[in-house]
Amino acid sequence: MFKWSYTEKGMDAPSKYVALRYKNGILKYFIDNWNLYNVGSTKVSVSEKDAVDIAMKAVSASSWNLGTGNNTVRVSDFKVANAMIWENVFASNIYADKARSEDPLMLYPLRHVWVALDKFYPGNVYGFNVYVWADTGAVCAVNERVSTIDAPADLIATNDDFTVEYLNCEAPVSDTFRSSFLSSIVVVTFLSVGLGCVPVLYFLNKRQKIPKRSMLKFWGILLCLLMSSMILLPMVSAYPTRRALIWGSESTGCTSYYGESGRKTQNEITRQQITSNALKNYFEADQYDVDNYQGEDSLKSCILANISNAENYYSKVAVIDFDHGVGRSDYIRDPGVFHYMFEDNVGMIPTVDPDGDDPDNWVNTNMVYDMDIYDETTGDTFFAFINTCASADLTYQDDDPVRGMPYAWTHRMVTSNPDSNEMSDDGYGDPDNGDFCYMGFPWGSASLSQTINGVGPIYANWVEKFFWYALIGDRSINEALDEASQEIYNDDFGDIDLANSFGAIWPMWNTTYYNQWDYDPAPNCKLVVYGNGDIHLYQYYVHEYLSATGYGYGGGEYPDNIEGANDGQYTRLYAYTVPPITGQAVIDCDLGWVASGHIYLYGYTTVNSYIQVWVSSDNSNWNLQSAGYINQASPDWIDAGTYLGGQFRYIAVVVYYYGNFYVDSLLIIPPI
Repeated sequence: MFKWSYTEKGMDAPSKYVALRYKNGILKYFIDNWNLYNVGSTKVSVSEKDAVDIAMKAVSASSWNLGTGNNTVRVSDFKVANAMIWENVFASNIYADKARSEDPLMLYPLRHVWVALDKFYPGNVYGFNVYVWADTGAVCAVNERVSTIDAPADLIATNDDFTVEYLNCEAPVSDTFRSSFLSSIVVVTFLSVGLGCVPVLYFLNKRQKIPKRSMLKFWGILLCLLMSSMILLPMVSAYPTRRALIWGSESTGCTSYYGESGRKTQNEITRQQITSNALKNYFEADQYDVDNYQGEDSLKSCILANISNAENYYSKVAVIDFDHGVGRSDYIRDPGVFHYMFEDNVGMIPTVDPDGDDPDNWVNTNMVYDMDIYDETTGDTFFAFINTCASADLTYQDDDPVRGMPYAWTHRMVTSNPDSNEMSDDGYGDPDNGDFCYMGFPWGSASLSQTINGVGPIYANWVEKFFWYALIGDRSINEALDEASQEIYNDDFGDIDLANSFGAIWPMWNTTYYNQWDYDPAPNCKLVVYGNGDIHLYQYYVHEYLSATGYGYGGGEYPDNIEGANDGQYTRLYAYTVPPITGQAVIDCDLGWVASGHIYLYGYTTVNSYIQVWVSSDNSNWNLQSAGYINQASPDWIDAGTYLGGQFRYIAVVVYYYGNFYVDSLLIIPPI
């Protein structure tokens, strides 16, 4: 996005600008407000110090009213503590107490001063906004700053700290009634501020007519919401933690006649390098913290350290491995018991007989066994794609001792009738309702450089396309399986040879007969899906913003910038309050599908801003997820907490009362 705004003498005119944005090489919008706002004066004769003095005098002479009708009171004679310049801008006189021009959009230099009081006064007033024209020194406007949270007990003003004038009262009022009445005013004011969320619901339900009885129920629910608002999770700066790990063995421990690996052709290794890098890019584009350890970094010690780090420091982990596998019964940790394994980058170091002597101890040092993996995992690996032979074999599946790759990675047994702590043995055709998906091969695995049906594209093309749809194309695992299969093999995944029966081809260097590569296929192989194939690898971002509205002195700019992952382009939401009108800005967004889990916002504020996050399953009935003040000067993740009320598809962000919030993206990470 490119934006040019008017600047003169160090002051910006935010509303007088020209902006354009390109997305994927296409012009998304062009905005020209330059000639809409004319500049009435560029003279700056009032210094910042003078503006502060003017503002403090204006506040000292100010007062405010509370209550209604015969119960109206005026509060005055409070104590001013200090003041500071908040911003210097060119502003229109549309909201000025006294118009300066017949053109309400005419711009003049303005100094915005924050004036602080020494305590919290009736109505939770703790300060004032004072706007001073920088060319004349006249006061443009004065309004109170009100807190929507309870003030510290030692900072609440007492009856002796201010003067109360009772308006429209027919008789004198006792001091006892005076104290009681002011306390009730504070409560009413709090409710008034809290009920400011009503316009949010009004805007979000503006397409519907609500019956009177429903409205009474609504007010009752809202009152309960306000009474319990203290338990709402406040938003704090945080960082969403999703991790992706990619490994791949180049089998350097066994060499051919030509000095290359004898257990993987150079073509296979090259293909593995290309595919691993492509998958890294896809995960990276979806904001995962991802590392491609394919090759020399895929050593057993490194792999286990990678797993341990990911499981301990990340809330959600996805793993991919391209390797040789199956298992052995001579592992030193549990001799005599068969354990599944896959090889590291060195792998098997054959001597006279690969199944005989082991002078280099490769059985123990270069094989990653199921029990090793289990010891490093805690159940945070929600997706595993283990492209090795027997990686999905269930013949010896057990939890004591741990045997089987699916259980080692997910800590869940695979069964045809799973309970809440198990995984379905058909995550594609009959997925369970859990948060885990495991993909592998019960027998032979496909090499990346082979074809599946004897003709057409190689298997690597299908793998890359599957992950592209899952991470870039906004598809579930099963949808991505079908999309990739349709594109590569012209049929759904369940109907192609890869899911039913194909010949796994792993060329091996044969030193016994003629020093040549053997290409004998292993028949009746297939790729299977365990667990829930309906989960998404794709992290939930805003698919489309639906509406952006303002209420009172509130609004926004560039609402489509909130769509998708972080790209440095921000949606702006701003609001300020001039009693009795409360400012508010709302953006309503569609995630594209039903989601659940932990909610994050990425953005920053230029002032301490009151922000609310709402969620809905139908874009009609809304639930307040979190609310609180955010004061974050630089872009970072903001934690809005986990929504515990089930699934939702729509999410709304509200800047309420006073704030200026720039948000790049919304992110929802499903739970484990």
